[in-house]
Amino acid sequence: METHTVLSQLSHSKHLKSVCVKLLIKGSTVVGTTRKTYQLILGDEQGSTIQATFTKDLDDSFEIPMEEGDWYELQNFEVAYAFGVTRVTRYRHQINLSDSSIIFKIPPLSFCHYYRFQTFENIQRGLAHPKFSIDIFGAMVAVGDIEEAEIENHSLHFSLVNMESVSFIISF
Repeated sequence: METHTVLSQLSHSKHLKSVCVKLLIKGSTVVGTTRKTYQLILGDEQGSTIQATFTKDLDDSFEIPMEEGDWYELQNFEVAYAFGVTRVTRYRHQINLSDSSIIFKIPPLSFCHYYRFQTFENIQRGLAHPKFSIDIFGAMVAVGDIEEAEIENHSLHFSLVNMESVSFIISF
């Protein structure tokens, strides 16, 4: 395997050889009526995470289907600024895979869990940045009813409690 770039060194202005990453999450969204886009969360051996995207037709062209939990070497991809109201990682760039991207499955490089847990107190005080997704950990103690919030949208309220018996109510 060639020398690779770690995620913290990615920049849209640099020419990169490759990155070695673990696929943490693979989800899909539909853009318009026909274009299916995959949103990926990738992590490297240093514990950094980044968002990546590719289209459904690209998924069919990969010789190796990308599965959550597996490690991959990515080559020939684009690095762009991550825009949007909210971001799933704190990293200011994202990886865009194209039909010229090359993907190899590789052996695991580390066994990092990639979580960045926030304390309940920091969330309640408003110290967690509202633009970035966060990780929380607690025991679920109550789940509310699903409520209609808007057309085709629903809301669900649930309560978590942490080891210090601090309770936190979450809605989504």
